[in-house]
Amino acid sequence: SGNVKDEAGEPLVGASIVVKNTTIGTLTDIDGKFAFDVPGKSATLSISFVGYAGQDKAVDATNTNLDVVLLEGSARLDEVVVTGLASSIKRSNVSTSVARLSSDDLTGSSTPTTLDGAMSGKLAGANIVSNSGAPGGGVSVKLRGISTITGSSEPLYVVDGIIVNNSQFQTGAGTGAFNGATGASTGSQDQAVNRIADINPADIESIDVLKGPAAAAIYGTRANAGVIVIQTKRGKAGKTTIKLTQDIGAATALNLLKSENWTEAKIRTYGGYYGQDNVDAAIALFKAANGQTWDYDKLFFGETGAIYNTNLSISGGNDKTRYFVSGGYNDEKGILKNTGYKRISTRVNLDHRINDWIDIKTSSAYYNTYSSRSFLGNDNNGVSLGYTYAYIPNFVDITPKTDANGVTTYPLWPGTGGQNPFEVRDRMKNEDYTNRFFNSGEVNFNLLRGETSNLKLSIKGGADYALSQPRVYAPEDVFYQKGLPNPGAYRLSTNKAL
Repeated sequence: SGNVKDEAGEPLVGASIVVKNTTIGTLTDIDGKFAFDVPGKSATLSISFVGYAGQDKAVDATNTNLDVVLLEGSARLDEVVVTGLASSIKRSNVSTSVARLSSDDLTGSSTPTTLDGAMSGKLAGANIVSNSGAPGGGVSVKLRGISTITGSSEPLYVVDGIIVNNSQFQTGAGTGAFNGATGASTGSQDQAVNRIADINPADIESIDVLKGPAAAAIYGTRANAGVIVIQTKRGKAGKTTIKLTQDIGAATALNLLKSENWTEAKIRTYGGYYGQDNVDAAIALFKAANGQTWDYDKLFFGETGAIYNTNLSISGGNDKTRYFVSGGYNDEKGILKNTGYKRISTRVNLDHRINDWIDIKTSSAYYNTYSSRSFLGNDNNGVSLGYTYAYIPNFVDITPKTDANGVTTYPLWPGTGGQNPFEVRDRMKNEDYTNRFFNSGEVNFNLLRGETSNLKLSIKGGADYALSQPRVYAPEDVFYQKGLPNPGAYRLSTNKAL
């Protein structure tokens, strides 16, 4: 007889105790205790538990009661993984591809902004690419091919046992009813954020990635593109632990594009930006600049964006009740003025053992996010910043002008009257506000217990509710709106997902 605990003194439920080289053994109960008959006068017991380094203990007639403390192990080939084909296969023998990331793997020395960004570069065989360069823009994860059922190449995400929504809510900026905002006949300014980016990486305990076809055996056709199983942190019995982390950083462009070194000869050859029909006008502007140039790539994308990431967690409990409570605040400014991402997150995870037969687990989280992405997508009307400024030669001055009264004006392109990209950056809005709630619960009934087996009934349920409100705005006095019958454009969308 005896008991099995971890380093913190928390009982390990379901640890295996087996007489070495035999099938005689038992499992620990809800209190981490065990007792069974060992044949012979002496024997060696092998004690093991998933994720912990096993131990061997010698027993005889004078040594019949053991106190065992298991240490967390790093050898993962002996871990037991659930694949949908069986629930007790060692990683070394599993027929499908399984990868795991721990909380240290995710956050490292500094906490990434989004969960999917935290996985980038850490999963062999996973193709992880950014959806956009906007702060908090999220990334696209591809583990396998495109699902023939859903038409999506994104994997299925399961958080604390609940399948969560990873939809991208469109803003409509530049397509459909909002063509008036960008004036484009075709194109898209959405750069939608995938909603898995809402989850705070600091709350994650581990991530298991099922990349093989066996993933669909437990989650169905929605898992054809793979499954990412996320477990959030939970409290452990012992003293209350308070953890506060504060990350401060900055984002800046490492390499900016260089401006063309224009000369009068080049303008006559290539026409500047007016074309061969307006070479004389371009040369006149070149001479008027008198050698002065403007580096528009640096003027737009040369900002230094401050990054602040604060996380506070409190965890602890006793042998009956354990808790994990956390709060986080993330603020990331972009390298383009008026772009950024903010997230406020809270989480409460509770574990309670009612008696020896019933225990419950609950997980609740709330996320409030804000993102400002400006207009950097594709359009055919010269409103997109990335499209527009590339056509402006460095000898043409279209920078904003502020008079003595503090009034700022935005010059039009000389000779063409095109939309000023600085005005798009400063006065137009492409924003998204999201509120999201996660709630999941689990009740476990330990129905039967034997020396070598047990029977447990587990009931799980939960909900994932997201309310997203994208807002796109173009003032009525920006250049390309002035000539419209109804100048000015505003679109407020409401997207709900449950």
